[in-house]
Amino acid sequence: RMEDERNERNIPIIDDLMYGEFAGYLELATNDYVLEVRDESGTVVVATYAAPLASLGLDGEAISVLASGFLNPANNSNGEAFGLYVALAGGGDLIPLSIATSVDEGVVIDEGSINVYPNPARSIVNINYALSQSETVSFEVYNMVGNKVMDSYSGYQGAGQNTQQLNISGLADGMYLLRVLAGETQVIRKIKVQK
Repeated sequence: RMEDERNERNIPIIDDLMYGEFAGYLELATNDYVLEVRDESGTVVVATYAAPLASLGLDGEAISVLASGFLNPANNSNGEAFGLYVALAGGGDLIPLSIATSVDEGVVIDEGSINVYPNPARSIVNINYALSQSETVSFEVYNMVGNKVMDSYSGYQGAGQNTQQLNISGLADGMYLLRVLAGETQVIRKIKVQK
């Protein structure tokens, strides 16, 4: 099931998909979506993921979404946990979709509080963000073909407003995806490097 966050409506897009099957291509409006993964009965939500197509400016882009892993990793020799991943048309590493949680489920980052500036940036980008509780925070930067090009670990940060500076002077001009992770939650923003 897919839920359009802006219009608050449920749109089922894939039903009864089995391991190894391909659901085909779909044309969707460029909105921010929440993807619900349900069990075979179709009534129990087992996982929920954010798919921010509009926030990431993916209008007109072709992407593939794939599921991998086990809901219970113990069923697979403690292998990888279940997740949804995006492959961009240009190739590169898979980009994990973030788990979508409500405030009741402990969202650590206030998505509306994130401010990235300057954007476009030459060498330094500042990231202001608010945490609802103290948590370990890290930052990842991906190029537009999905390759991780930068990691930055901020460590344990206190609740409230925080600021992080990233030195992006080693990145080539172009668009990038900034992934801010705090605990089990994350927010993705687009940044532009222009020297």
